[in-house]
Amino acid sequence: MHDDDEGAVGVDTNGDAQPKPGDRSTSGGAGARYPGHPSRGSSARLHAQLRAVLQASARESLIVSVFDLLRGHSACTLAVVLHAASVSCFGEDSKLVGRDLGTELLDALGRAPDVVLLFCAVRYDAAEVIAGLYQRLAPETRVVGCSSCAEINSAEAVAGSVTAMGICLGDLSATIARASDPGNDSHAVGRALGAELAGAPPDLVLLFVDGTVLNSTPVLLGLHEVLGEAVPIAGGVAADDLSFVRTEQYVDRSVYSGSAVALALRGPMTLRSVVAGGWEPIGRSRVITRAADSKTISELDGGSALEVYRHYLGTHGRDLNNAGLEFPLGIIATSGVDDRELFIRAVQGATEDGLGIRVSGDIKEGDQVRMMRAVREDLVQATRECLSAALEQVEDPRLALVFNCAGRKVVLGNGYKEELRAAFEVLPQGLPTAGFYTYGELAPHLGTTIHHDETFTALLIGAAPTGDDDAL
Repeated sequence: MHDDDEGAVGVDTNGDAQPKPGDRSTSGGAGARYPGHPSRGSSARLHAQLRAVLQASARESLIVSVFDLLRGHSACTLAVVLHAASVSCFGEDSKLVGRDLGTELLDALGRAPDVVLLFCAVRYDAAEVIAGLYQRLAPETRVVGCSSCAEINSAEAVAGSVTAMGICLGDLSATIARASDPGNDSHAVGRALGAELAGAPPDLVLLFVDGTVLNSTPVLLGLHEVLGEAVPIAGGVAADDLSFVRTEQYVDRSVYSGSAVALALRGPMTLRSVVAGGWEPIGRSRVITRAADSKTISELDGGSALEVYRHYLGTHGRDLNNAGLEFPLGIIATSGVDDRELFIRAVQGATEDGLGIRVSGDIKEGDQVRMMRAVREDLVQATRECLSAALEQVEDPRLALVFNCAGRKVVLGNGYKEELRAAFEVLPQGLPTAGFYTYGELAPHLGTTIHHDETFTALLIGAAPTGDDDAL
């Protein structure tokens, strides 16, 4: 079922959960015992109040749907276990690929997962993939995810696949929510998602946004306004293999466009975020003295932003379509921090008046800017070092989620798999891993989740801490 911002999502599903042999896949390992306490239940009264407020507001046309997962199905009651596995499948028949995916997940997990994170190359009919998946999985299994530029499993980065991570929740509970807006009001979409998730305050939100019609920054802002800035949020902006035409988001059996979808997890776990750049600053710092809008820099230090940028690029500045990825901007948006705290914005081209530059993520007047350049070995080394540092803080990792940038993949060229190989050299062997190449990575910066560009990000989820623990 394909939907473009129409109505609420249906949740009735039917499917045969009996496994069937499949042979077009690459599977990952599974997790082990997950100690903890019973998950928090949702507050029906608060949930109803939030929904009533939302429906009574001026945003009545906002489309919001929510689906609760209490604690997985009965097989999980035998032990308090977080159990995961990842699979990639290929083929010409989308429904058959989905069936093979379901078969491989059943084989790897030993039972139907409670939740499936699904990342699908746009060459597949996602509705058919999901229909095939449900032919093998239990009707109660929930699906959430989006289209991609390339996919990541427990062994490698691949292109043109359907990749999924099946998760048995164990002692965790989950809620899946979706929101969209006919006027593409990104801030309203974020607040709507937050209102739906606030009934049972989450310990982690995985977020996937259609960046072709929505802006992930105000979506995040709206979410944080409702849930609080301390709630960890991670994820990525949906992609369509660099076409930049139409991306898709998935909830259960339905395929949407123009939406933001979220998986909220609650329960005892350790979270560690990885944000790796590896870009080299060049030249001195500049200040954005005029911005035409949140993604257009008109002036740097009072002069033409395009002129300043091309000065640093030299002959590379003749073709901004290619140079903008290899020579992005480093943004320092908070006073009193140094270059180690900058985040990346890719340059997308010149403005029509030939004076300014357009960037891929939000900026504002007063931000400091550094010109950056790529040394491929440095990008790979930064991923290795940042991942190693995060692993030192997670004693017993159970799974890893990786959200890497499609632009970073372009810059690395054929070497993009080398970066993932470096990551897998650091990760524990067999650790269930899944993710995709995005149009923007959603990960923390100075304690709050923001939109990143051309950045390797990952989330490590581990066993519950024995004492106080700082999320992300």
